[in-house]
Amino acid sequence: MKYKKIGSVLIIMIVVVFVALRYIKTNKFFEKENNYSKTRKHGYSRFGVINEDGKEIVPPIYYSICDFYNGYIKVKMKNRYGIIDSTGRIIAPVRYYDVGRFNANLAPVRIKNKWAFIDKTGKQVTDFRYDYCEYAEEGFYSVKLNGKWGYINSSGKEITSIKYMNSRSSFRDGILAVCLNHKWGYINSRGQEITRIKYDYADEFKNGRAQVSIHFKEGLIDKNGKEIVPLIYDEMERLDGGFVYVGKNTTSINYIWGVINEKTGTFIAPLQYHQTFNMDHPGFSFTKKIARISLNNKVGVINEKGKIIIPLIYDAIDALGDICAVYKNNKYGYINSNGKVIVPVENDYVDKRYSYINSNGKIGPAENEYIDKPDFFNDVCGLNVYESSLLLLCRNGKFGFANKKGRVVTSIKYDDVERRYLGGAFVSINKKCGYVNEKGKEVIPARFDIPISKMSDYFDEGLFVYKENNKWGAIDTTGVNIIEPKYDSMTSFTWGFSIATIGRDSYIIDKKGKASKTLKYDKIIHCRARIALVSINGKWGVLSKNNKLTTPIKYDEIEEFRNGFAITEMKFNKYGFPITNFWALAGVPNFRRY
Repeated sequence: MKYKKIGSVLIIMIVVVFVALRYIKTNKFFEKENNYSKTRKHGYSRFGVINEDGKEIVPPIYYSICDFYNGYIKVKMKNRYGIIDSTGRIIAPVRYYDVGRFNANLAPVRIKNKWAFIDKTGKQVTDFRYDYCEYAEEGFYSVKLNGKWGYINSSGKEITSIKYMNSRSSFRDGILAVCLNHKWGYINSRGQEITRIKYDYADEFKNGRAQVSIHFKEGLIDKNGKEIVPLIYDEMERLDGGFVYVGKNTTSINYIWGVINEKTGTFIAPLQYHQTFNMDHPGFSFTKKIARISLNNKVGVINEKGKIIIPLIYDAIDALGDICAVYKNNKYGYINSNGKVIVPVENDYVDKRYSYINSNGKIGPAENEYIDKPDFFNDVCGLNVYESSLLLLCRNGKFGFANKKGRVVTSIKYDDVERRYLGGAFVSINKKCGYVNEKGKEVIPARFDIPISKMSDYFDEGLFVYKENNKWGAIDTTGVNIIEPKYDSMTSFTWGFSIATIGRDSYIIDKKGKASKTLKYDKIIHCRARIALVSINGKWGVLSKNNKLTTPIKYDEIEEFRNGFAITEMKFNKYGFPITNFWALAGVPNFRRY
C-alpha cells in the first residue's frame, strides 16, 4: 500500500512537470513567432465575451475582441481575424488578415491584399479579387479594383461593371448616384443607368426624388430622371413632408426664397421672402403641415397650402410639435398650428447662454452676432415639447407651466427647470429639486438636495432614487414612496432592479421594493444590462437580478456593455497559468476587506 501511494505521487509530479514544460515550450514558440517577449516576461491577457444575461458566449482565449455589430463579434488571434455570432458559433475561422461587419447578408474578408465576401454561414461567395470594399446600404456593396468602382448585391453578384470613379453615395429608394468622367448620374438596383450621367452634383434619393445640379443651378428629378423642379435655382434646402425651400441670388449677397411642393413642382409660397435663418436650420419641417417664412427681418408661418397662418410680425419662431413658440421684443408666447394664440407674447426671454448686456443695451449678443434664438425653447430650458405636454412660462426670473390649451397648470414659482422626462420636467426651488408630471402636478415635491442637472441620473424606469437624511430610497412618478430611505447607497433602476447597501451588506431590489440580500462580495456594480458584476479577491463574475451567480467569479476584468455584449479578460503568467493570489487559491474571502 505504501509503495502504491509513493507511485501515485510520482505520477502526479511527472504530469505536473510535463504540463509546465509544455506551457513553457508553447509560450517560447509564441515569443519567437510574434515577438511577444516583453509581454510574456510579465504574463499576458486573453479576452472573451459575455452577453446581457451573463452567459459566456466567447471563452477568454483571443488576443483581442475588436468589434460588436448586429449580433456578430470580430475576434483576433495572433495576427489573424475571425467572426463569431451571438450564440458563440464560429462563422469565419480566425484565418483572415482582416474582416468587416455583416451588413445585409454579407461580410467582407481579406487575405493578403485582396478582399472577398462570405455569407452568414461562413461560405465564400466571391473570389479574392477586390482591392477595397464599402457597404452601400440596402443590401449592396461598392467594390474597388484597379482604381475603379463597381457594385455587388447581397448574393455577391456584380450588378455593374467596375468602371465608376467614386463610391461616396449610398443606395436610397433602390437608386444610387454614380460618377463617371467627373459627371454624375443614377443606377437602379439591377445596375441599369436610369438617367444620363451628366450632372455636376447628384444627391441621394429621398421620397422618390433627388436634388441635382448643372453649372451651379439646382433642381429636383424623379426616379425616371424627369425634372420635377427645374434646374434654375441658386440654393435649395429640402424639408420633411415633401416641400423644399428654393432661393435665387438677386445680388452678390442677397437671396429671395420661396417654397415648392416637391410632388407637383408648384409654388405654395412665392419667390419673394428673405432669409434670416441659418442654412443649417433653414426652417422647421412640414411634418405638422407648417413652415417658417421671413420678410424684412420678420418671421411668420405658412401652412401646406401656402396660407399665412402666423403673420410676419415676429423676431423668431420655432415649431415645438404642433405648437409654435413665437418671440418678439425679448418676450415669447405660443401659437397653435391653426394660428390661434394660446399663450400671449408676455413671457420673459432669458437665454442662459447670454447673461451680459450688449452694445444695444439688451441681454444677449451684439446685433451682428448670430444667435438662433429659437434654440432657447428646445435646448436652454431643456424642455423638448415634441415629447412634453408642458409649455414653459417665465415671469420675473421665475418659471412655471401651461398646457397645450394655454391654461396655466403650475404656479410661476420655480427658480430653474430642466430635462423633460416622461412628458414632465424637473424643477427646483431654493436649490431643492422635484418633478412635475405632464399635467403640471408636482408629484415629487421639490425637497431633494440633488442638483437639477443631475436629476436625470437618478430617474429611470419610472422611479426616482433620492437621498434624505443621508439615507437612500425611491419614489415613483405618482409620488408613492416605493422604498423607504434606509440604505447607505443605492443605484438608479436599470433592467428592473437596483443595488443598495447597508453597511457591508448588499441588496438587489426590484421595482416593487422587494430586497434580496447578496453574498459578501468585495465589490458589486450595477451595469447597463440585466445583471450585476461582482468581485472577490480581484476576480469578477456575474450576478443575475434574481441574486444567482450566472458566471463563475474568474475574470480579471469585465468591461462595460456595448451593443448587448461585454468583453471579459483573464490574465496569465509567463508560463500560461491564470494569475491568482493566496486568498483565491485558499478559497477564502479577502479578509483585508473587513
